Amino acid sequence: MFRELFGRKAKRKAPVGPSGPSRLSEARALDLPKKPYTKALLLWAADHVDQCEAYYRAYFDGNAPRTQALLERIDSGIVIFSAHFTDVALGQLGLQTVFLPTGPLPREVKAILVFAGAIADQLAGLLQAEGFTSDVDALLRRVAQYKMLLHPEAEAAEQHRLAGRVLAELRDHDATNVREWYRATHRIVDLTLRAHIPTATAEDKRHDLPRLYASQLATLLKTVR
Repeated sequence: MFRELFGRKAKRKAPVGPSGPSRLSEARALDLPKKPYTKALLLWAADHVDQCEAYYRAYFDGNAPRTQALLERIDSGIVIFSAHFTDVALGQLGLQTVFLPTGPLPREVKAILVFAGAIADQLAGLLQAEGFTSDVDALLRRVAQYKMLLHPEAEAAEQHRLAGRVLAELRDHDATNVREWYRATHRIVDLTLRAHIPTATAEDKRHDLPRLYASQLATLLKTVR
């Protein structure tokens, strides 16, 4: 029986073509004058999800869900961006990016979620300046649910609560090193979005973003226990 379950590769379903235009083409068509950061986030998120679309087409009968509501696109983009660059930083540091339920959570889980929350906070701030308001705590909850997808909901909720409390403390802290860390995180998020603005130059794209995110996370891991 176990050989039947685990001894063979699962058969892939026949590929299903995308229904309608790609998310990237939809994001390019959005009319967002004088909102470069919002447009950059939506372009980045759309391209990122489009690259994952092949997985849905190969393994499921249909396409990944999508939404037409602009504010939901923005919130989803912030969640995807925050989780992705947190995983990028973890990979650079040689740490696991997936929290499996078969073992204990890594001791760094709180700091990891705080880091994702700090990225979301900086994104939300940049987009608020362009007229869009997001609930950062709600976004952090979604990141926690994503990172702990296979864990009980109560466990994910508890980790969200703990990370949210630390994030609030960091945000309001007046220590010079904490303020500088937050400013540096802001600069890195700003650089990331600038690199995805349609008018971005080679200079805008020259930064080693994985290394920068990893450096920020490494600093936080030494502080948050």
